[in-house]
Amino acid sequence: MMKRILIALGLAALISSAHAQSVQYSGSVTPNTAAIWNSPGVIKGGVSAVDSPLTTFGVTRDAVDSLCVNSARQTAAGRNQLCFQAATSGPAKISLQNYGTATPQDLQFVINGTPVTIPTGGGNFALLTGSQTIGHMPCFTSTTNVLQDCGVGAAAGTQFGVPYYSAADTLTSTGAAGAGQFLLGQGASAPLWTSLTGDVQTVSAGGALTLSKVNGIPFNTSYTAGGVLIGNGSSAFATVSTASIGQCLLSQGSGVAPTWSSCASGSGSAGGSNTQVQFNNSTALGGSVNMTWVNPALTLGVAGTTTGQLALASATATGTVTLQAPGVSGTYNFNMPTAAGSSGQPLVSGGGGSTPNSFGTLGVFGGGTNCSIASGTCLDNITGFSSTGFVFRSGAGTYTFANPIPVGNGGTGLANGTSGGVLAFTGSSTIASSGALTQFTLMVGGGAGAAPSVISKGTAGQVLLEQTGANPAWSTMSGDATINSAGALTIANSAVTLAKMANAGAYTLLGNFTGSSAAPQASTIGALTQKASPAASDLVLIQDQAASGQLKFAQVAAIASAGSVASIAGNTGAFTLSNGITNSTNDIRLASIADKTMLANTSGGSAVPTATNLAAGGASLVLVSCQTASASSNIAFTGLSANTRYQVNYNAATPGTDDRSLGVVIGTGSTSYQTSSYLWSGSRVASSLAVGTTFGGNSSTVDSITQYIPATTPGATNGIDNAGSLSGGASGRIEFYINGSGVTNFMTSANFVRSDTVQVIWQGGGYWNSATPVTAIKFEMYNGTTVNGTINSGEFCLYSYRNS
Repeated sequence: MMKRILIALGLAALISSAHAQSVQYSGSVTPNTAAIWNSPGVIKGGVSAVDSPLTTFGVTRDAVDSLCVNSARQTAAGRNQLCFQAATSGPAKISLQNYGTATPQDLQFVINGTPVTIPTGGGNFALLTGSQTIGHMPCFTSTTNVLQDCGVGAAAGTQFGVPYYSAADTLTSTGAAGAGQFLLGQGASAPLWTSLTGDVQTVSAGGALTLSKVNGIPFNTSYTAGGVLIGNGSSAFATVSTASIGQCLLSQGSGVAPTWSSCASGSGSAGGSNTQVQFNNSTALGGSVNMTWVNPALTLGVAGTTTGQLALASATATGTVTLQAPGVSGTYNFNMPTAAGSSGQPLVSGGGGSTPNSFGTLGVFGGGTNCSIASGTCLDNITGFSSTGFVFRSGAGTYTFANPIPVGNGGTGLANGTSGGVLAFTGSSTIASSGALTQFTLMVGGGAGAAPSVISKGTAGQVLLEQTGANPAWSTMSGDATINSAGALTIANSAVTLAKMANAGAYTLLGNFTGSSAAPQASTIGALTQKASPAASDLVLIQDQAASGQLKFAQVAAIASAGSVASIAGNTGAFTLSNGITNSTNDIRLASIADKTMLANTSGGSAVPTATNLAAGGASLVLVSCQTASASSNIAFTGLSANTRYQVNYNAATPGTDDRSLGVVIGTGSTSYQTSSYLWSGSRVASSLAVGTTFGGNSSTVDSITQYIPATTPGATNGIDNAGSLSGGASGRIEFYINGSGVTNFMTSANFVRSDTVQVIWQGGGYWNSATPVTAIKFEMYNGTTVNGTINSGEFCLYSYRNS
């Protein structure tokens, strides 16, 4: 390990060209713990959270989680993270966050052994502001969970009493009330519990109030059913018993109770004249000449004098609907129909007399069409609609028929037109047909009062040109461009000027940049094909400033000597990359080296560094890989090689379930693991047991080599206790050698301490004998001889011994 550190420091010094002082190491190393300075130039391990020799430790970072504790590695399926953060211009923060499959946890403060837990998702917390007085009550200052001293003190009260303000800032309690008492205000003194008196007879404990008097007048306990209640001055009310049917209650004068007796007899005269209907006329009977009854008719009004009216009032709206006789001479019958009729039918007179009215079709005589359904016959029934043509209303009640429809009425006024012609307005109210339009000719307007016409056809290749004061005319193109009968446009040579060309993009060149004949195109220099290594004779375009900016060419060799790097470290010409130096374009860099190797000099003398395997460099162990368990079903290492010696170090391994043992099996493939026929022997030494106590013996056959891993606590139980009988879990190592025939020899050892401070040391050995080569090793939790449970935590690291 120390050699690897020195090699790494040497490589860093080689690359950075800096001179650094060697660092020495003292004491033992605990994996995954920090190192501290022991003295100038010397570091040591042994730092733990329980007993740390560090005297100061700080982190400087503004508004970022800069000090965090994780329950598992970041690559685990789930973990919880507790972080601390400070900010120059903001509040400090302590955050607890779950990731992946980890369950959200509470935040707990343990102060002198007393836990104070802040629950996950546990609502809001109230904040306290201002000063406080002992005995005062708190109250909220706003809706933002801020409390303050209310300024009101509360003394101890009486059980079942009612609190009240004995002063503006003091709450006091009344005494306990008796059954049925009410709290009665006393003005400027404390309220009192009081029993009701006066007209109240009783108040029950349930609050039922019974009255015995009203304003001092007493009530009897009961009264005769159906009787009449009679006042009796200041004495109690009395009742007069019910009487026979038809009797009246008669007064007996002042101070004497009324009695039931036969009603007084009497007579009266009808109002008005004979046949007049009686009505209430100011509490007397009255009659009116306008309402008479002569069987079987009730007559309203007087013919020739007063119009009879029947007013119908509505219960849901104001106003009335009045029915009355018409103001004409004559008498007739209005007989109601014998049936209701259909929806939408009119009521048709039956002619008077005894014939009733009916619901039916409205005839022409009555202003209808004499049709029960809509049809063309309905209009034919109306006199005057028997002619043909389009109906036109020419005046009030006047209709005529027209054919064709005049222009003024939305028609054309034409009965026919010219075949191949078009309609045109020759006047504001006149439409005429133009002559036939010749095929393949263009139509032109004729102006006011004239229909459109056509112009003569042109010849092939001609274009249509506008003419001043005349119809457009066909002309043959000439000048810089001509066109043939097929539509091909030809531009004359040298006719296109630079001003007529389309605008080019910024900083572009115009030309043919292909390897054959092609139309010119615009391109930037960066869009052209790049030649990574120009030859000295290659040509480049330059602008000669000494010759008024003339465009010329020059060779790359001439430009290199004129404006490029003249030399590197005084050397010119082509450079060769060697001894692990390579390049990517203009980037000179170190060449890639094989996995798990480093640049080093192992020759024993001065030499160029080469890619060297760490084991070949003198390291006794080479780290292959490490895995961290987090509720893992197993920890497996695959791709193992024959004729190689390996070592696995495991630290703080704990099970997900109590009373489990950590076991290991070997695999003859990445997924094919052997689960029986292991040969083993082992022993354990503990401070509370005899030294050399042996478990099992040679040639014992087991399902795994569980016994070779120190995961057993002394006592009745045989396994790691996740509840805490092992302090920090089990730690140790297993060494094994794989030869070409498949035989694998194991050797285990460990040292761990239980929570009862009993130190346990394990030693063991065994082997797997098979002709099949071993390629993998897997760690699992066992319940006896059965795989059961998970590896809750722990780190497992695989190392390979150097081959020489």
